[in-house]
Parts: sequence; C-alpha cells; structure tokens
Amino acid sequence: MARKYWYSYTGLTGSETVVSNYTLVPALPANCPNGPQICAIYALYGGDTHPLSLSSHITDYIAQAKVDFVRQPRTGTTIVFAKA
Repeated sequence: MARKYWYSYTGLTGSETVVSNYTLVPALPANCPNGPQICAIYALYGGDTHPLSLSSHITDYIAQAKVDFVRQPRTGTTIVFAKA
C-alpha cells in the first residue's frame, strides 16, 4: 500500500503545483488555520523530501482552496490546508 505523508508548502518557485515546492514534515503544521495561501498537502511519499507527484485531485483541491480559503475537501480526509 502506498504511504502518504504531510508536505509543507515552501513556495520556492511560486507555483503550488510543483512537487519541489513541498517539503516532507513529520506532522501537519500547526499554523494552518485557513486563508488564501497553501499551507500543506497530504500526498504520496516520494522516497525523498518531496512528494511523488501531485494527482489531479490534489491540484483541483489546491485550486479550490485558493478560491475558498479553507481546507479541501471540506468533508472527509483533508488533503490540502490553506493559511493566512
């Protein structure tokens, strides 16, 4: 079974859909209340500090989080957190 982990958005290149902009973290960052910026994603482990890939579901959730300023999806397991 594929493992998933939390990855914090670093924004090094400014694009929320580039895997190298996410860094593996041991747990969901505590500073992800809600807001217009991406905070963290829950994605497939890439064997290194970055996720394996960003699925179409994740990129859709990222886009929606930037519109709604809240976690995505709103029900069930959260995949994308936003922050102020």
